[in-house]
Amino acid sequence: MRLRLYPALAALLACLQFATFTPANAESPQKIAVVDLDVIMRDSSAAKGIQEQMKGHLESFRKAVKEQEDKFRAEREDLVKQRNVLAADAFNKKQRDLEQKATDTELEFRRREQRIRQAGGNAQQELQKVLLAVVADVAKKEGVAIVMPKGALLYSGDTKDITDSALKQLNSKLPAVKVTLSK
Repeated sequence: MRLRLYPALAALLACLQFATFTPANAESPQKIAVVDLDVIMRDSSAAKGIQEQMKGHLESFRKAVKEQEDKFRAEREDLVKQRNVLAADAFNKKQRDLEQKATDTELEFRRREQRIRQAGGNAQQELQKVLLAVVADVAKKEGVAIVMPKGALLYSGDTKDITDSALKQLNSKLPAVKVTLSK
């Protein structure tokens, strides 16, 4: 599963130029750097941890869904076996009850899956917030006025790549992010 950055993060990185642009440096050429967000989101320890946690939550979810499907299948088979034994009204009531139970369970599973995905999104936002601060800090230390996402450039010439520095600092500053499911 590949986690994608929100487009807003890329826009914020592009806007770093405004944070470091002052009239004093207006006349000198601006130092431009690039950062490979895909590499950071793939290789950072926090991103890897988020991916592993999401994988575990989703596997657990799929297992619960399969167990419930098997349970409903068995209940349906039992009900079909009782068709000739039960009165028509009793059979129809049991069938409606089973269908309602299946509908309620499906709705609960949809809510649960939504909570899992929301938790992953929240963890990713936390990572992105720290990443933005790290990129700004690295840019400031390197004397860079503008930082652009590497994937947004057609040509970068002699621009400085701060990906490795940002990755190291991010791993130091945020080694892990917990994916917390809401109740």
